[in-house]
Parts: sequence; structure tokens; C-alpha cells
Amino acid sequence: MSSKKILVIRFSSLGDVVLSTALLPNLKKKWPDSQVSFLTKSTYASVFDRNPFVDHVYIFDASRQTFSQLTKEIRLENFDMVIDLHNNVRSWFICFMARAAETIKVEKLDWARRKLVWFKRKSKVLDKSFRERVLDCLVPLGATVESPESQLFPSLDRQLEETFSLSSHKNLIGLAPGAKHATKRWTIDGFVEVANRLGAIPDSKILLLGDKSDEEISREISKRIRVPCESLTGWTSLSELIAIISKLRLLITNDSGLMHIGEALNIPLVALFGPTVRAFGFAPYRRTSRVVEVTNLPCRPCSLHGEERCPLKHHRCMKDLDANAVLLASSMLLEKGETRENSLEDCPI
Repeated sequence: MSSKKILVIRFSSLGDVVLSTALLPNLKKKWPDSQVSFLTKSTYASVFDRNPFVDHVYIFDASRQTFSQLTKEIRLENFDMVIDLHNNVRSWFICFMARAAETIKVEKLDWARRKLVWFKRKSKVLDKSFRERVLDCLVPLGATVESPESQLFPSLDRQLEETFSLSSHKNLIGLAPGAKHATKRWTIDGFVEVANRLGAIPDSKILLLGDKSDEEISREISKRIRVPCESLTGWTSLSELIAIISKLRLLITNDSGLMHIGEALNIPLVALFGPTVRAFGFAPYRRTSRVVEVTNLPCRPCSLHGEERCPLKHHRCMKDLDANAVLLASSMLLEKGETRENSLEDCPI
């Protein structure tokens, strides 16, 4: 049957929702006439703007009244299939209420990742990334994966381009110094040094990117930058931020949602990993990406998502991350426009 009503569930977070977009074109390829809906938080709904593989976006709200209304609405839709990428109590209840003929769940592997944190032992189940495991749910359905990458569909209008002077310099280099948890943030000194050296490249401009929670750190960095620089932190909607990132020549970012946006847009990027590790399954995967991290630290990883303070009070995973390693990875991506031919390389310290 080429026509199905399919509901995909992933409430949060930004990076996970972006990674989940890899599933959508493959569903449409298997069932060309299907109606695909996605359920997520309102904060992330614009991830699906202009996405030709999504027919409808449902908004998840945890308040009792709106959640009750949502489950009733989903029940009345008579979905044929529900793909649960969040796999928690609320998503289970939505699956139950949907009464779909097929329900597919993707395991979160929290226990395997906790074992890696607590005992520094990697389980075989972590050999595949979250994105790969999302795509694997297509296999029992008889679908083939022809488009394995996450995808976004930005729209950059002239007014937005003029407002933020996005055509004023050839090399727009984005810095995303924020992260939800403090231990995942690289040092201010590191970002300042990298900004001043990359911004000195002729016809280059530094853009500081993030949401309102990142304003303070961006303000501290911008005070010390001596090259062309503009802070857009907290000034854009998510949709506008996606459009701006699509114009970058390079993105340097902590392990955050903006890292996944850059990858979905195939923007060359340098990802800075500290308390979290690639083995968790959420690291960059494209040929246009580099990972910079401090290797051989016995305390890594120390948490699933980062913490507000280093448990050992030294934060060496970020403080020892050298700006020269970040600059080396950046130069590899910037020189001679060869970024899309390079294979993925990591830059340990």
C-alpha cells in the first residue's frame, strides 16, 4: 500500500529533532502517497518549515488540558503507523491512544550510555549512532535507506540578509559558544583566540550565534574580539538562525543543537567535545565535519548531557582543549574550497 498515515514522535531536544529528519524522506520513498505527521515541542516546530516530506506538525504541550486535547485529536486521525523516537511515558501513552496497526519504538540506550559514564565500558549496542538507529527502524518495514542524512530547508529572504549584513563578507564564520550545560562549553579565552585569528583572514567576518540563554557568554567574547564581528545571539528566531547558518563558510560549535543544524545544512564545522563523547551516538558524521577533543582523560565521559560544574572541579576536558587544534581543523576546512572532498577526521590533543 503506497498510502499510509504515519505519525513520528520526538519531543526534544533540538539536536535529536534535527537528527530525526533523516527518517522522513525515506518514509516518503517507501510510501509515496503517505501522509507523514511529526509531533514535537513548539520550540522546535520550525525545524520542519518548508520540509517537503512532512505534511503536518503536531505541537506537544505537557499541560494536562492541551495534552488531553492532543491525544484525542491523534486518536481521531486513525494513523496506520506510529514511530516513537522519544520512547518515554508520554510518548507511550500517545502510541496507545493512536491505536495504530503498527507501532515502532527506537530504544534510547540510556543504560548503555550510563555504563559508559560509570564504568568506562562501551556496549556493542552503541556501535551505531542515534541517527543510524532511527533509520534502522525502516528495515523491518521493507524500506531501503536512500537518503541517510538529516535535512533542513532554510529560507533566507533579502530583508534578513540585509538586516544582519550577511553579504558584506565572503567568509562568514559562525561561533556557537553556548550549550545547555556549563561543562559542555569551551572557554571564553579559546573562542576569543580562534575568532581573532580566523577573523583576520581577508574578507572574513565572525558571527556569534545562539539563543537568549547564550547572551552573556557571547557578550563577554564580543568585547575581546578585534576583527569584524557581529553578535546575533538572542536576536533571531530558530527559523532565522537556521537560515543564517546556511550562509556560513564555517561553524565552530560546542556539542549542542547548533552543531546538528550545521550538519543538516552540510556546513563545514568543527565540533568541540568535552564531558560527552562520540560513542554516545550524537557526534558529527558528515565528511565536512571535524571533532576536536582532549583524548586519554580517564574521567571522560562524566555525564550523559553535561553538568553545571565539573564533578572533579578541574574541567580539563575543555580547559586543555587547545585553540591551535581548533585552528588546524578550521584551516583544513577553509582552504581552497576542498571541504566537501575531505574525509571525516578527528583532531585529538
